[in-house]
Amino acid sequence: MMSLCSRQHGFRSKLAKAIAGWKVLAATTTILVPAILVLSQSRSFAMELRGTFGSEIYAWKENNRHHFRPYETLQANLLAWRAQGKSLQLHTNMRYTTDWKDKTTVDPQANLYDAYVRLTDIPKGSTITGGRQFAYAGAGSVLMDGIRLRYYSKLRLSFDLFGGSQVSSSHPDKIQSLSDFGVLGGGISYSTPNAIRLGLAWLRRQTDGQTSYHRLSVYGENTTRQTSLYGRAAFNVADQRLAEMLLRGTYSPQRWYLSGEFNSREPSVSSSSIFSIIDFRSYRQIRLEIRRAVWKSVNLTTQMHRTFFRGDDAWRAGIGFGSPNYSLLWMHQSGYGGDNDALSGYVNFRVNPIWELYAVANISRYRVQKLQTDRSEAYTAMAGVLLRPIRDLEVRVESQYLRNAVEKNDLRLRVRLAKSFRLGRATGDMTP
Repeated sequence: MMSLCSRQHGFRSKLAKAIAGWKVLAATTTILVPAILVLSQSRSFAMELRGTFGSEIYAWKENNRHHFRPYETLQANLLAWRAQGKSLQLHTNMRYTTDWKDKTTVDPQANLYDAYVRLTDIPKGSTITGGRQFAYAGAGSVLMDGIRLRYYSKLRLSFDLFGGSQVSSSHPDKIQSLSDFGVLGGGISYSTPNAIRLGLAWLRRQTDGQTSYHRLSVYGENTTRQTSLYGRAAFNVADQRLAEMLLRGTYSPQRWYLSGEFNSREPSVSSSSIFSIIDFRSYRQIRLEIRRAVWKSVNLTTQMHRTFFRGDDAWRAGIGFGSPNYSLLWMHQSGYGGDNDALSGYVNFRVNPIWELYAVANISRYRVQKLQTDRSEAYTAMAGVLLRPIRDLEVRVESQYLRNAVEKNDLRLRVRLAKSFRLGRATGDMTP
């Protein structure tokens, strides 16, 4: 009797989770039902379903324990209607996995990365998105269950407003409460006739009812045929201090590409965490890259990264060459975080329209601590074959190898099938 009650309770619990996982999407759909009914009367009404289904097997051995993990993924987009720039879409991206040989405490895992309804250009110039979605503003980003409204006016102004509850990484099947895990953000931007864009963004997140992240940022960018400039300053409203200063620029005349960046920012620590009271100093980072096309699609590349910490700095430099089919790069690192010299490269060879071979390798010698006399060595390699036997079907078979100071002989196998599909065909005005 107890076993039967336990099973009934488990079934009810799973059913409740499944129902809760679709509450926001269902609510948004209810709001948009009148619009759907109106749109469906159009002569150009049609439906088109596109997506990709993936099935993957990943096998390896770890600490004398064998793992055999399948992954099932689905990305799909349903275009319910589109005409004269207006459209109604439903989108989803989900994944299921478990371990057939040695299950962990979290197996099986079912993640719904996004599932939303999107109505475009009703009202004119607007985009309304409701459901689980990733929202980014110039002040930060969040994965949320909620609603987002974007509006583009004829006065070169754009408005963005979103709100909902954060998605928990440990319990993605639940919709969290707005009072404890609410998020609210948005922004406004203005684009000038000479390709300059200025904006103001804001984002506030709560964790367990307390403000854990609160940023206000201003930014500006300008893009031309040869140059791109971007700058941003962010203010930590919760702790009343400057959070970030970012400057980035690129210049690409003819066969050259030059890129530089300066970033000064505080560590990413929640304002509601006990770690936020620890004294710290914002770290500063400089990045430079120069690339030159020397022959057809072959480029010579050199790059440098330097990070300034309190009492010690870290820097990386590299030089190499590459193309879409092969590359070879040497990187050197020293200072804070240890010393490392690494040589890495890849090769990709297309035998014919059906077969494609590829390989990636990395060899490095590193020292984590200054007191370490001899350097450790690490080797990684990956080789595989990509097969496209028929249209919209990809088959990938890949072997992976790792050896370092901890893992002496880590060999893994990955097999993946991905099939794209398309059902129906939308008619009428198909302007994106």
